[in-house]
Amino acid sequence: MIILSMNAIMLAVGIFIDLPAAVLLLTPMFVPLAAAIGMDTVHLGIMMIINLSIGLYQPPL
Repeated sequence: MIILSMNAIMLAVGIFIDLPAAVLLLTPMFVPLAAAIGMDTVHLGIMMIINLSIGLYQPPL
């Protein structure tokens, strides 16, 4: 459930904020959370880039 909520947050943020700015804003919040649940940082990075890129392609509602 934590990873699902992280994905939803990244998709929502990716709609409104450009990719580099979103990565700089979300990384300090998600790295400790990912470490707490045992997620690898490489997996988190790939997940962030893919989700924010998908959000970037979607038009804001």
